[in-house]
Amino acid sequence: MKSSLNAVKNDAELAAVISAAITAYEQDSGISPNTKLVVRRITRIGGDSWGNAAIAECLKSRIGY
Repeated sequence: MKSSLNAVKNDAELAAVISAAITAYEQDSGISPNTKLVVRRITRIGGDSWGNAAIAECLKSRIGY
């Protein structure tokens, strides 16, 4: 039971860090405050650099870069 509580706490902390990073990115890149960004899912990805590059490229195409 204790390990599952720690996992929930860690997940909440991770979500808070990701939210803060998104907010900082929005402010630094000049994205309009009226722009709505929605995080639908957070999943861990492996250490495959080609796969990570593909994911980054996909995300860039979705936000119009």
